Amino acid sequence: MKSYLLARIRVALRNRGVYGILGVMALTSSISIQAAGLCYVAHPVNDVAGKPLPIAPLCRTLEKNLNEFCDEPPLMCGIKIAPRYAQELTLPKWQPIDLHGKLDAIEQLVRQRWSIRVWDEERPILEAGLAGGTLSLKTAEMDWFHLGKRGAVYRIDPGTCQTDNEEILRSRDIDVWNGGFINSRMHLLPSTDLLSAAEQKNSVIDSGEAGDVLLYKGLPFRYAMHTLRQVNSSQEPTLELHVFQAAKGADGGAKPVIFQEGACRFVYRARGSRK
Repeated sequence: MKSYLLARIRVALRNRGVYGILGVMALTSSISIQAAGLCYVAHPVNDVAGKPLPIAPLCRTLEKNLNEFCDEPPLMCGIKIAPRYAQELTLPKWQPIDLHGKLDAIEQLVRQRWSIRVWDEERPILEAGLAGGTLSLKTAEMDWFHLGKRGAVYRIDPGTCQTDNEEILRSRDIDVWNGGFINSRMHLLPSTDLLSAAEQKNSVIDSGEAGDVLLYKGLPFRYAMHTLRQVNSSQEPTLELHVFQAAKGADGGAKPVIFQEGACRFVYRARGSRK
């Protein structure tokens, strides 16, 4: 069973790409996705044997929703929900936490989860957001691990996505939209109470941190949109949106293991592109 779980985790990582905490540079092949005039097209994720799985109902619903926004730049700074899909798809009701002009609250959260080295890497970005008035810390309650246990999840947003991509967001040129963007630096941290509750009967090896979150029928799914750039190639980058879900598997030990695996994968290309 342990080898089976490790295989699932490897597939999950393969489905999601190699995402660093500050961005992505990955190998990818050129993908033609012009299908039925869509700008976001769902592609299968793979099972442990590397075979494509059927596209899940969540992904089909989200695909329809995303394609309501084809006349806008890619949704790199957050998914929007069209009214016709608002009964199935929703966004968390985030409540702001007053930072009182300091990083103390965020530092306490981050140091509980990340190493000092990671905190030192993130700190300049957060300090710049604090000085510029864009940094925010918010919280909402949700069943993060899909175990029937709700608790606080924290959302740290330096507020750089809109300013980093201002030229793209203002442009009406689809070639600009297809050209790639600076990835969002947002992070999600489940509370220690949620982690403790999950770890009473499970081993949590990947709680999911980078990206943002949407709710499908009340359950949270983490997502992140990325620019996947070609290496040693003149081809344009591929823009992909990945959605992850909490999954559980046995590793042969005393406790089941909880990890994040790919639920949906979308490839974006502005509608009307000739390529």
